[in-house]
Amino acid sequence: MTPKKPQGEGFPLALLGMVLVQEVPRSPTQFDLISIMPSNTEIPSKEHRENITARFSDLISAIESHKSWTPPNVDRSLFHVWDFVKRSHYIMTELDNMVAGRPLKHPDQIPKNDGTSTGPAAAAASFHDVLTRTIMINQSIQDPRMLVMMGMSNADFGPAIKEKSVAVMKALTDSTENQPSS
Repeated sequence: MTPKKPQGEGFPLALLGMVLVQEVPRSPTQFDLISIMPSNTEIPSKEHRENITARFSDLISAIESHKSWTPPNVDRSLFHVWDFVKRSHYIMTELDNMVAGRPLKHPDQIPKNDGTSTGPAAAAASFHDVLTRTIMINQSIQDPRMLVMMGMSNADFGPAIKEKSVAVMKALTDSTENQPSS
């Protein structure tokens, strides 16, 4: 006889926009993915976007303050997480330009979701990209075994980076619970 799986004690793990069937136990650093996924047609308010961008800046500073951040020989896993966070931060800074159809500083750094790079739909798709990227970032920081699954080393991020990563997730959660868009 197969033991019954307890109900309500986990959530589907999202990787790169796909929801896996496997459930993982909840912890204070894990977020309910269903409750933070906003409508595909909206981006958070200006105030929420500014808060998210500021939390990304805090996370970037924490990563750059890590004892293994010693250029040019930065730990490979730390570098890849930093790069992922920096790109997410950059995308957040360009959402207003995307909505307005203005030129982007580095358009090649932002994926063309659904083949478009300007307009409200492109901004919403890019925000969703940031959201799914951040879920993956947070999971990788909180449980570095995920980095090993992606072929990287098992890094010890330490409490400062873990705390800042949770703060980014909290800012994203707050922004999606309190829509409207700008």
